[in-house]
Amino acid sequence: MLPKGSAWTNRELETFLCILGEEDVQRELHGSVRNAKVFQLVSDKLLDAGFERNTEQCRQKSKKLRVEYRKVKEQNNRSGDKGKTWKWFNMMDAIYGHQLESKGEEIDTATSLLESKLEPIGKCKCLTSAILYFSN
Repeated sequence: MLPKGSAWTNRELETFLCILGEEDVQRELHGSVRNAKVFQLVSDKLLDAGFERNTEQCRQKSKKLRVEYRKVKEQNNRSGDKGKTWKWFNMMDAIYGHQLESKGEEIDTATSLLESKLEPIGKCKCLTSAILYFSN
């Protein structure tokens, strides 16, 4: 297990975000207050992809990414402000940026948006393709 505070690699973070964007993970996150089981699933899927992070590391990384995403989104929504860029913005926006009233529509939309944002740049669409992408 990597020590607490170990830096996440770009590949590891891309895989993590692909996993977070999966329909089953989003459905579970939206349907639970206590999400330790969900982040255990994320941790397990990361391990299957070759990255070893525990449940708490996944939960904390998710929180930090959401905070940074909100900051960038708020700054970019202010009139007159120069748009701020962030490497993970498109992936995070696909997962969290287009939430609709219906949870089912929200999950389907997040997944399709994540896939559409990833296709042009050749990134993973789901865990299976992430493993294939990163093994090449």
